[in-house]
Amino acid sequence: MYCQMIKVICQNGEEEQTRLALDRYIKAAKLNPGFVHGSYFVPEAHPGGETPSGFGIKERDRTFFIYLSFRSPRDMLKHVEHYHGDEMSLLPSPHDYMLGSFVENENVDVENLYE
Repeated sequence: MYCQMIKVICQNGEEEQTRLALDRYIKAAKLNPGFVHGSYFVPEAHPGGETPSGFGIKERDRTFFIYLSFRSPRDMLKHVEHYHGDEMSLLPSPHDYMLGSFVENENVDVENLYE
């Protein structure tokens, strides 16, 4: 699978419009025959209000992360071409994104602490 991760920090007071834009972007991805999954999340405070080093997000309530996955790199790039290009972008600015392949290795040993 191939993935797209996007970080969006919306302007103060534009949370509702940003959520709508993210919903539209994910809905557009679902139209792609190679679509596998799409969602976004907003980071929440850690229990006790503590933030471990390296996990700080300055604008926690206005930072959104989008995750999309597709069956092939061509499926993913087609979505980017249609909905994230120079002529048409459903995403609000500013945003940062990266594209990559999904890696999952089941051939590793680990002790099951859930049992």
